[in-house]
Amino acid sequence: MKFETLKAKDIMISPVLTVAESSSLAETWKLFSENKITGAGVIDEEGEFVGVISQTDILRETAAESLEGFAHTLYYMELPYLEGNYWPSQTNTLEEITVGEVMNSEPVCADVSSTVPELATLMRNHKIHRVFITEKGKLAGIVSTMDMIKILECQ
Repeated sequence: MKFETLKAKDIMISPVLTVAESSSLAETWKLFSENKITGAGVIDEEGEFVGVISQTDILRETAAESLEGFAHTLYYMELPYLEGNYWPSQTNTLEEITVGEVMNSEPVCADVSSTVPELATLMRNHKIHRVFITEKGKLAGIVSTMDMIKILECQ
């Protein structure tokens, strides 16, 4: 299939890994590490898609807390196989902060019928690494920059 004719539905990952708005940043970071991802959709108590949380959001929150904590986060980010504390000096803080407090509540979305070039344009224009794919207003999948690179490798 030609790159220009590929649709979001052809390349999206589904189901999307999601986290609850009420999840802690510590729980979310662990989910990212265990699944080798850098972001996830956020759902509310009713299971509705309400936002996106990324490693960048967590790092930004950590940096806001302290430069020392930021350095620890960067160091431990590279060691996802570690058990226990990911943030030696900030574990309690990150367990107290919820995803809902730092998530982006305006995720960039595209329809399942969007073309790959349209997705690339969205990513470039919004300076983002993932686009959430919807079908009839419901979350159907996700396309990341890594998914786009895989397509280019196959061309």
